Amino acid sequence: MWHCSERYQLGGMPSSLGMASPDEAPKERWTTSELAVRLVGLSALLAIVALILFGTVHALTIIPIWGRLAGGLPFAAVAALPITYTFHTLVRSGRWPLTPGSGLRFGALCWAAGLPATIFVNAMRFAAAPAPRPAWVDPASILVAVSTGLAVFGAFTREWRPAIAGAAAIGALLAMGGGVVPIVNGRRALGLWAGFLVVEACGGLLLSVGYRRLMVPRPTPTQIASRAPLK
Repeated sequence: MWHCSERYQLGGMPSSLGMASPDEAPKERWTTSELAVRLVGLSALLAIVALILFGTVHALTIIPIWGRLAGGLPFAAVAALPITYTFHTLVRSGRWPLTPGSGLRFGALCWAAGLPATIFVNAMRFAAAPAPRPAWVDPASILVAVSTGLAVFGAFTREWRPAIAGAAAIGALLAMGGGVVPIVNGRRALGLWAGFLVVEACGGLLLSVGYRRLMVPRPTPTQIASRAPLK
């Protein structure tokens, strides 16, 4: 567990993450509070960009909603927090490289983790038609999303922290997004649902690039000079 007195250093991560090896790692360390500020900042950036992307997809597939888009920012911010933390735990586990491609894969994985809940709700909607779907279906879909996130991210790392974070992320993504897209309603709804794959993949790309810029300690000028070859 992390404690308030703990000092944080990313430099000790495996070199397979595209970062410095332990022998070459920068000596800078961050307190837990400094780490939290950086994670929240990255999460806020993710929320803003994702909301703009969502507005673009919605305008292309359904109707433009630019005038109402700002109202979704609090919900996007709540969803972005556990998603950012999940990415952080994956990187910390040493099993997720910090590359643009891995960022795209993370976003696609989040989208795929929502598939069981999407199938479940739309199957219940189709079965109940023309009557409304039962009231218990939507709460049950959140449980399905949480369980899927737990299984998917736990399988990648076999560690409890990414599994719990992933469960919270997928559950929050579904709940804060207003529930499952009713793809049985027609091609426009199907297009919106497919557009979420683009939104989440681009969000994962942003996380990967932003994480490297904001979270990976940089060597000091003294350290850079000490590594310079002798003439």
